[in-house]
Amino acid sequence: DVEDSQSHASGRLRLHAVTELGLEHLMPLLVDYLDGHPDVSVDLTLAQGTPALLEEGLDVLITLGRTLPDSTLVARDLGQVFSVVCAAPEYLARHGVPRTPEDLLRHRCLNVAAPSCPQGWAFVGERGETLLDLDEALKVNLPEAACAAAAAGLGVCLLPGFVAARALQEGSLLRLLPGHRLHVREVFVLYSSRRYLDAKIRTWVDFLRERLPLAFERDRAILDDRRYWAESPTGVARETAT
Repeated sequence: DVEDSQSHASGRLRLHAVTELGLEHLMPLLVDYLDGHPDVSVDLTLAQGTPALLEEGLDVLITLGRTLPDSTLVARDLGQVFSVVCAAPEYLARHGVPRTPEDLLRHRCLNVAAPSCPQGWAFVGERGETLLDLDEALKVNLPEAACAAAAAGLGVCLLPGFVAARALQEGSLLRLLPGHRLHVREVFVLYSSRRYLDAKIRTWVDFLRERLPLAFERDRAILDDRRYWAESPTGVARETAT
């Protein structure tokens, strides 16, 4: 009944999230959530874009954007993410390490066409923004595919930080131009205000607000760790030829 649904999390929870964010962070979190709420079952859709929550019969969706979505839904900010530039050590050993954004004009570049990586190479650093029009040898709609191509040595890749972090830790990629960030986005969880009283929705949203920012902090610590930069002693030191 209504009173029970408000006090005890149970029933089917219908979720939607951007693919790459779902693969990297939501799946591990869902395991923990379901372990703590055994009477809840989940329908999770991972796809690019943001569907209409109510029209699609969803309970909660997670999306990325520069600003708070203009919506009648309740939106909670879960943290900030951004993209970074990476390449495989083997590629850098052959072609050199770019030290400025402009150096990428002499490199084979890979990009992602996804909500977490809008079009363009707009580098934000201490001196402001640098916008470059780079020839792209490969563009794919999933960051994980671009990450795999970069790890295989195809070229310099632009990746969401939460995707790059794992590859940096594994040693298949090194971070380039660490003084610059690209595609800074906020991560929002959206839900209907009138549905928040439902315990399964409330407990999932509260769980996300507690755990996802911690995951982003761990990603940021990896991205900021000099051991994973091409400039580090364990990285590649050869400059890009001029």
